[in-house]
Amino acid sequence: MTSIALAAPNVLSILYPGAQVVRGEERVHNAVSRLLKQGLIEFRNGRLGMTEKGSRYLEASALQISRPKKWDRKWRVVIFDIPETSRGKRIALRKKLEQIGFYRLQNSVWVFPFDCEGLIILLKKEYHLGKDVLYMIVDTIEMDSRLKAHFSLT
Repeated sequence: MTSIALAAPNVLSILYPGAQVVRGEERVHNAVSRLLKQGLIEFRNGRLGMTEKGSRYLEASALQISRPKKWDRKWRVVIFDIPETSRGKRIALRKKLEQIGFYRLQNSVWVFPFDCEGLIILLKKEYHLGKDVLYMIVDTIEMDSRLKAHFSLT
């Protein structure tokens, strides 16, 4: 079914009338809309930028993401390829991901079990990383038992 959805995304709405299929661009648009409504980002000179409120939010010590009562069994994965010329940004991003509670799977691959897309968008804006950082939602990570144990998931 996944391959059908990738090859012909509109086919799911035909097979399952009323089903909502959210594409990557729509997810990002929805997350950006939420951040705009919350006053964490704004348009400046035709570009999205971080507001002072957004910067304070990122600096806050209480950056813990709320844990839903039931885990949706999806992993949020942040990967990045930040050039050596931006080493300071790379170090700052790693520290922030660690502060938030991400698990370091590899140096540039970090995992979290709960929705945090808006926060990652803010981090990308704060550190001016754009396409150097990717946010993914995945169903399966090979040998994820250590991840489940780390996050106390069943």
